[in-house]
Amino acid sequence: MASTADIPKYEEMIAAIGSFNSEVSEASTEMSTAGSECVENCGNDSASTTSNAKLSECISKFSEAIETAKKVQAALQVELERLYELQRIENEINSD
Repeated sequence: MASTADIPKYEEMIAAIGSFNSEVSEASTEMSTAGSECVENCGNDSASTTSNAKLSECISKFSEAIETAKKVQAALQVELERLYELQRIENEINSD
């Protein structure tokens, strides 16, 4: 039953997705700040505002990727909880 599932791998995947979400979110914030500073330092010129708009579009796509990753993480967590329960039941059966 649960003993055939690799529970530590589920835990590792969930943690990895959490790290991915944090790192991408932090990088997105840094990119957004840098883009705004660039526009400000360039006096809102056309090139910097156009580049910052494109940067903002990319950051938006990163945000969508984070949301998708959160859904995957939640689904893995549900499966992990199911495996914990199966393992608990299996341990009870084996202890009788």
